[in-house]
This record gives sequence, structure tokens and C-alpha cells, in this order.
Amino acid sequence: PSMKKFNANFINIQDVLRSKWVPEILISIENGCTSFSSILINVPYLSQTELTRKIKLLLHNGLIEKAEAGTYALRPFGKDLLHILICIQQLNEKYNLNTE
Repeated sequence: PSMKKFNANFINIQDVLRSKWVPEILISIENGCTSFSSILINVPYLSQTELTRKIKLLLHNGLIEKAEAGTYALRPFGKDLLHILICIQQLNEKYNLNTE
């Protein structure tokens, strides 16, 4: 791909990842917390207002979908992005890149 297209695609994903709570919400849904209330309970310090905002962002960007029952599931893009986040976490652990 061209550098311009590569950068544009990277910026789109970076905008989603830059949003606080996105990784935590994705991992919560992957781990079976599929209702609004269960996500809220599973992610400490996340407010209802902020979860509502993030759910809208994730739905809009095609990372999750909402079922008729009101539950959420990862779409293929969300699963792929979560896989990448887990790989980044593993790299961090492997090379001891903690900032503490």
C-alpha cells in the first residue's frame, strides 16, 4: 500500500485506540460481559455516561454490534483489534517495557 493510504488507515485505528476505556471494554465483551451493566461492573471507575459514549464509538466504527436482546458482541474488526492489543501487551511484557 502507499504511504498515504497506510497513514490514513493507521490514523483511523489510532483515533479509536486513543479513546480511554476502549481496550477494557473490548476485553470485557470478549470475556463474556456482554450487557451494558456487566461491562460497567467489570471495568472499574468507568461511569455510565462514559460507557454510553464508548459504546456509541465502538458501534459507529464497526468494532461491536448490538443484538436485539441488548447485548453486545465483537465484530470481526473488534476481534482483530483485540488480538493486536494482546500482542502489544505480550511484547511489552517480553521486553519489560513497563514505564514504572
